[in-house]
Amino acid sequence: MTGNLKKFSIRNTWNIVLLLFPIVFYSQEINSTDVIHDFEGNRYFRLNYDNDFFMYSDDDYTQGLNFEFFHPWMERNPINHLFLRTSGTKDKFGLALEHSAFTPDVISDLEIRYGDRPYASALVLKSMKISDWKDKGMRLKSSFLLGIMGPSSLGGAGQIWIHEATGNWKPQGWDNQIRDDVIINYNIGIEKLLLNLNNYFSFYGESRVRFGTLFTDLNLGASATLGLVKSPLKENSRNSKFQIYLFCKGVTNLVGYNSLLQGGIFNRNSPYTISTSDINRLTAQYYYGLVIKSGLFYIEYYQTSMSREFKSGDPEDWGGFKIGVRI
Repeated sequence: MTGNLKKFSIRNTWNIVLLLFPIVFYSQEINSTDVIHDFEGNRYFRLNYDNDFFMYSDDDYTQGLNFEFFHPWMERNPINHLFLRTSGTKDKFGLALEHSAFTPDVISDLEIRYGDRPYASALVLKSMKISDWKDKGMRLKSSFLLGIMGPSSLGGAGQIWIHEATGNWKPQGWDNQIRDDVIINYNIGIEKLLLNLNNYFSFYGESRVRFGTLFTDLNLGASATLGLVKSPLKENSRNSKFQIYLFCKGVTNLVGYNSLLQGGIFNRNSPYTISTSDINRLTAQYYYGLVIKSGLFYIEYYQTSMSREFKSGDPEDWGGFKIGVRI
């Protein structure tokens, strides 16, 4: 692959065709390392928040919260030795603390709602490395997750507190949630800039794999940006620090294992899980949003939809925002 994207060859066209018919992955993990979410520099703090409230709902993937920190100090993190070594890249390293919670369609029932999504939550510490080859228009994204799922991750306590603080009814079914288990996950992905038109429009393809006790799955996808945008994967891009652009992204997912539906790998004593035969092995997800950023700040709002993850489930919708500050 060459860095000359001005010559749009037959090979480039074939790559796009493949990316429009992808094979897989996202499944409710807050994602901030994609090019479309890029915050320039290697020193910043960013808050990422998901909630189905933005889509007038309160079920399935009900909430996600992620505190993300990038700094040159993070290069000393011993976990980084697990990531692939690269040469000729511009690297940055970060840590994130992430929490997510999931509920069935109805949260007022004390009893298990068979055929519905089980209550589940997860709390993880995520180590991250981002490596860019600007001459090739490529990005390598690596992350390693350590954490816990189940009651000890405080998903039930968090949702109950939010409902009480906002005057809503108290969720009743968290006693039936998926039980405690350890989370160890390794994720690696790559993005490629396929087309860039005068820094107003960019088209990317990507592939990613996750393997571990939280999620095991594969992914191919495509994304695009439109507006005043500086692609982080292109040399000699626009110099202005202010950027405002729309983005969209689509992926399809080949699912191997989802512990937030099927229960933990090691602890098989959860009161209710979705059986292996009921898991949809092929799912799809798309999302779209708006980014406004400069040299000092980052603001994003987005909405997303995902096809049903198990046979008796429903499609899922949620929204969210990201707010970042350079430090």
